Amino acid sequence: MLIVFALLALGIMVGAVAHIPVTASAIAGTSIAAWLITFWVRERTSGRREGDA
Repeated sequence: MLIVFALLALGIMVGAVAHIPVTASAIAGTSIAAWLITFWVRERTSGRREGDA
């Protein structure tokens, strides 16, 4: 569910890029990317494996 909210925020930011300064867009994009990378790393190292019951 969190990934849905991240993608929603990304969609809102993409729509707002035409109206906000480039630095604000870069900061927002970088923070969203960092959050997604953090989420991915946590999922990969969580110890849960596909097929485990």
